[in-house]
Amino acid sequence: MTKNILFDEIRKLQREYRDILIKAKEDIFKTNSKNVIDEINCFWYQNRRTVKMILRNICNHGEGYIFTAATVLDISNFDHFKFVSIGKCHIWDDPICSYMNTLENISSNDIEERMKKEIVTTIDNNIRILDETDCKIIILPVRHIHENNEYICEMADKMFLDLFEGRIKNIDEYINSFVSIQDVYDVLGEYARNHIVFYNDENLSKDLIVRFFECKGKIPLPFPPKNDAHRFYMQVFSNLAQAIDVITLSYEYNMIPFVRNDVTSKYCIFFFWLPEFKNLLIRMMICYILYRTFDKEMFCNICFDDYCKGLEKYGFEEKILEKIGIENLEPHNFSIGEIRAIIDSHLEKLSSVLDESFGFFGR
Repeated sequence: MTKNILFDEIRKLQREYRDILIKAKEDIFKTNSKNVIDEINCFWYQNRRTVKMILRNICNHGEGYIFTAATVLDISNFDHFKFVSIGKCHIWDDPICSYMNTLENISSNDIEERMKKEIVTTIDNNIRILDETDCKIIILPVRHIHENNEYICEMADKMFLDLFEGRIKNIDEYINSFVSIQDVYDVLGEYARNHIVFYNDENLSKDLIVRFFECKGKIPLPFPPKNDAHRFYMQVFSNLAQAIDVITLSYEYNMIPFVRNDVTSKYCIFFFWLPEFKNLLIRMMICYILYRTFDKEMFCNICFDDYCKGLEKYGFEEKILEKIGIENLEPHNFSIGEIRAIIDSHLEKLSSVLDESFGFFGR
């Protein structure tokens, strides 16, 4: 399939999905939410082969980036600017299908209403992506299409047990043996005590037990845990499963995960020791640092199309990767501070290039 035919398919799919989103937003508070869920799920089920064809053919190895493990790609926060700063092809991993399926299983009216509002926020941003980026960012429900729940759950349980360095044989033993977080802490391995995180921007200098209790009021769970040990399992298992999902789908489709979530990025780093994921994870961390470094005020007066042209004119990606020394970068010599300084320096230079080029871009 030629690139022109492929992009014709992409544009057609995105137009059709926009119509579905408009209707879903209108109907989600009016009718039975199951009808809205069914329509969105049916659309993507009918187009699942097209989605997989796009994912396998859209770009060369290592040139595609997927913005994933996020509830929304926030246009107002310039997430679309940050996302396209690295890579030739960009896919937003739309979470709406997953949210819709969760909504279907919620029994609490209060939680259901909050979930609906969250879905509407994502729908609004998706419509803006479709209207404002001209398919420079493609919306596809990658994790929903990629679903490999049995394997992911099996691996997440295995990794959870590994945190105890052989002291726990299986999940049933864990559930039946432990009640308090102190019970868990007493048998956790030293690495796990120091590196397990529960929420974004957590202060890791604090003791794990202190952080756990701070987290209890911040992170909602889909159903009440039996006790604190069960809560610990639910939270850590969920984070491990998400990291496994992100890495395996990115690896399968030869894409780099663009992850802004602090917790997800830290759990993904657990896989640094696997050589097949090393390059993928190093580039993922560069994206994470770029996301955290990016100052939207520097580009607030520049339209998205101009920004994309400026990236190409300046050669932003090539310059930062060359300066970072991407070919020789290893987990042991990965300096977040140095990479942040390099990215910040080139963002300032990019801003200057864009300021000088308004006429060139027809503004």
